[in-house]
Amino acid sequence: MNNLDFEYDHDDFQRDLARAARNFKRAQENFYAKAEYWSELGPKFFGGMITIKTEAGNIIGQVAGKNFAIAVMPLSNETGSYALASVSIPNLYDEFRTEVVRFLVDENGGVTGDGGAKLLSNEDETPDYRLLAAIVRRVLAAEPKG
Repeated sequence: MNNLDFEYDHDDFQRDLARAARNFKRAQENFYAKAEYWSELGPKFFGGMITIKTEAGNIIGQVAGKNFAIAVMPLSNETGSYALASVSIPNLYDEFRTEVVRFLVDENGGVTGDGGAKLLSNEDETPDYRLLAAIVRRVLAAEPKG
């Protein structure tokens, strides 16, 4: 912590908290809708090489026999409120996971990467397919820790 943490206008806290929660909820719903769409794409277009399941708020996948998971949590900063998506694979010899990639999903379903660069918007051509392809490529290239 530093002094800036206490220079915040605390009268705005309740409003900012409500806005952050509302935006996260929309971002999370948008991302889970993408995952539901991906679960339909796997059998139709990839011959079962990619499977995605959404269970109790968790997104679990497998590509060419390699397992991965996507955890989603709220993130609110000076640029907005998002769903932070963290893609991970299991380690080889312990119960821990290795993070492969992380990105932000905004309340409109747009995707932002490292440094705040806008990577995809819903206005782009086939954004859900492109995001799935980017995630799968990262998962396939990732090396688990020992």
